[in-house]
Amino acid sequence: MLNEFMKKSWLALVSALCFGLLVSAVNMALAGKIKQNKIDKRDGMLEKLFGQDCSFEGVKAEGAAEDAEPIYFVAKKGGQVDGYALIWTGPGFAENIDLLVGFNAGLDMLKGFAVMKSAETPGFGDQITLEDKEGKYRPDLYYKDRFINKPIDKVLVRADDNIADKHLKDEQVVTISGSTVTSEAVIVIVNGAKKQMVKLLNK
Repeated sequence: MLNEFMKKSWLALVSALCFGLLVSAVNMALAGKIKQNKIDKRDGMLEKLFGQDCSFEGVKAEGAAEDAEPIYFVAKKGGQVDGYALIWTGPGFAENIDLLVGFNAGLDMLKGFAVMKSAETPGFGDQITLEDKEGKYRPDLYYKDRFINKPIDKVLVRADDNIADKHLKDEQVVTISGSTVTSEAVIVIVNGAKKQMVKLLNK
């Protein structure tokens, strides 16, 4: 019976093996390029949060391997610390969302966030990625801008009312209309990033 099975399925088995080896080879060949693309994307987002006149230093965990990912980043301007940032992840509506969250040098205010990875619903949840092309501050239009200059010592909470008709408290963030789940997911991730940053810097 086994011999009969092998006679009928050897081509499928060989094809599957060859395909697996091919995929593995391609992944190995492109691994360096993929890693560099992620670094370039991250560095570009750090520049958006802090400005192109800043330099960035990645801080790794104590005893980490040379090729280990930094656990947070220090932004410096003119040799002085201008702020900090880290990547924090949490569940979104579709899958996990990775955010790069920035803080000022005093670690008391948010600089904002940039989206490293998201697969939220087009036209709704993906509005967390939208921003003004000229870099203008527009909290009435862009969800990302509603986090800028929010205090770090307060837990952020959602506010559903229209931003133009509501006097917000410092800790309130107006959600995206029609995408409350994604909006709340971002708030939770940012709150988690704030807590972790304070812990890392022991402040």
